[in-house]
Amino acid sequence: MKDQLIPANLNPAQASDALNELLEFLKEQHSLTSRAIEADVNFKGLSKARKYSIYQQRKVSGIKLPDILAMIANHYQIEIFYNPSTNRYFFETISGNAPGVKEDYIHYYYYYFSHWNQSVSYAVITFFGQFSKARLTFFDTDGAPIFQSGKGKVWRSGATLFAQLPNSHPEHMSLICLYVGNNRRLDEFEWMAGTYASTRLRDEAPVCGVVLLRKIGVSESVIPETELKAHEIPDFVVKLLMGKRMGVLPTLAFKQSDLKKIISSDF
Repeated sequence: MKDQLIPANLNPAQASDALNELLEFLKEQHSLTSRAIEADVNFKGLSKARKYSIYQQRKVSGIKLPDILAMIANHYQIEIFYNPSTNRYFFETISGNAPGVKEDYIHYYYYYFSHWNQSVSYAVITFFGQFSKARLTFFDTDGAPIFQSGKGKVWRSGATLFAQLPNSHPEHMSLICLYVGNNRRLDEFEWMAGTYASTRLRDEAPVCGVVLLRKIGVSESVIPETELKAHEIPDFVVKLLMGKRMGVLPTLAFKQSDLKKIISSDF
């Protein structure tokens, strides 16, 4: 059992512990010393930041500990996980490459109908590894990431591009099916359309619907280099998705009449 973490959600003490273990990971697995990391990210003070008792006595350049952790994780494109049974953090490079090896990340707005909010919302889906991997990132109203799916596999079969994405808890999984035809290169698509099926994290209700993807661009960062908080969903996208949604309430059906109550296109 592992939980993926977003640095902004950690308190300073947790961020300091995670930072210390991340620095050990970079040293042991990739021969990156603290001095080399400081030079790479143009920051000094890791020796203080990795020990919370010292950090409390002397702030490091006025930067908060979760921000320091996020800065290093983003620079080296590393995901942070936590195992509650062992109380330890562990790490994975997002692309599978060694830190510092360049990777192209192709970002799309991911428009969908939110069954919880009863409105059309958006996230960002990022493809990498030459469209062999993907992840979904959800943002708050200020454009800061608040939730990320696990790193999922992507494969093309016939005219369909499939993406299977684990959520932060392994019992939740999303399957996205996008129609891409047979003769087009994937990096040519400005728009993609398809469907998704998943379970809602809040109550495990099965949900599904139509998704529309709109290309943002290509970058060397897993987070798109754009002002996400200023993005407005086009009106035609809202109209398309409001009419194409379906879900199932988290209620057991014991008889035929129960089905009308729990399956609805107005869920």
